[in-house]
Amino acid sequence: MLLNADFQPHCVVSWQRATVLSIFDLAVAAYTEDGSDPETYQVHSVNYTVEVPRVLVLVDYVDLHKSRGAGPPSKGLVLSRDNFLCQYCGEKATTIDHVNPRANGGITEWTNVVACCYPCNQWKADRLCPDIGLDTPTPMPPEQVLIRPEHKSWEYWLNLQRIK
Repeated sequence: MLLNADFQPHCVVSWQRATVLSIFDLAVAAYTEDGSDPETYQVHSVNYTVEVPRVLVLVDYVDLHKSRGAGPPSKGLVLSRDNFLCQYCGEKATTIDHVNPRANGGITEWTNVVACCYPCNQWKADRLCPDIGLDTPTPMPPEQVLIRPEHKSWEYWLNLQRIK
């Protein structure tokens, strides 16, 4: 995981990118407040072994609002934003639904798409929620980078993000 210079989660990077960032001193290991050593993994080549931390901090700050903002919604990001729960029935969501259907001129933007289970998506089809007796959900753009913890060492930084 890559943190911005202000220690806010930035994105998830591949081990190759993390190695390059470490070697060229573009990012350094992130130490927690208790000063414990960061969790690392080894990358081996024929002649070298490089210790790469699982959590890196960029040396220079990257202004996320200028560089990318929230970006367009994708299926994975919408499902993640809505915690993989159908916004109509609360079951596990596997698809996304346009609140104002595309057939009625709705567009794919953060405020018009929600996570939805397959049966609800098929049942709603191209109708509006009030027309079929459903409460209209009010989707919002994500307020932060959506990162799910893949390693125990990430949890500290992701929980810190929620506290601020």
